[in-house]
Amino acid sequence: MTQQGTEELFSINKEIIDAIELLNYKAKKGNIKIVFQNENEIKTIGDSVKFNQIITNIISNSIDSFQNKEQSKNTITIELNEKNGQIKITVEDNGCGIPDEIKDRIFDPFFTTKNTRKGMGIGLFLVKEFIDKSLKGKISVKSKINKGTTTIIKFSSKIGRASCRERVCLYV
Repeated sequence: MTQQGTEELFSINKEIIDAIELLNYKAKKGNIKIVFQNENEIKTIGDSVKFNQIITNIISNSIDSFQNKEQSKNTITIELNEKNGQIKITVEDNGCGIPDEIKDRIFDPFFTTKNTRKGMGIGLFLVKEFIDKSLKGKISVKSKINKGTTTIIKFSSKIGRASCRERVCLYV
C-alpha cells in the first residue's frame, strides 16, 4: 500500500479510472454519464494517493453541479493527453456553471457554495495547493451559468509515455 507523501512512478490513467469507479454510484444516482478519453497511457512520478484525491474532488464537484439542473443529457467528459512533455487533464461538465461573482474565490480556503453538511470549502483549495506545489503545474476554470464548467490541469511530464490505446466509457 502506498503511503501518502511517497514519490513513485504511477499511471495517471489508472488513477483517473479509479476515481471514476469510486464516484460511479454517485453519478448513476444523478443520471450522469462519465466519459474518459485518452489515447495513450501516461505515467508520471509523484504522489499517486494525493493525485487520486485531487482528481476525485474535481469529478465529484462536477457531479454536484447537476444537483439543481433538470436536463436529460448530464455528461462529464474527462480528457487526458500529453504533448511536448506537457500533460493536460480536462474535466468538462454541462452542469449549472459557476456564477462570475464567485469564480475568483473558488480556490480560497473555506469558501464553499454547499451547505456545511456537504462541504467545508477546503477541497479546491487543497487541489490547487497540490497542483501548484507538488506537480509544479496550473489549474484553471472556465464556466458559464447553465452551460457548464471546464477545469484544466496542466503540468510537465517527468517521464515519457507508454504506447497503448484505450477509451473508457462508464454509462450510467
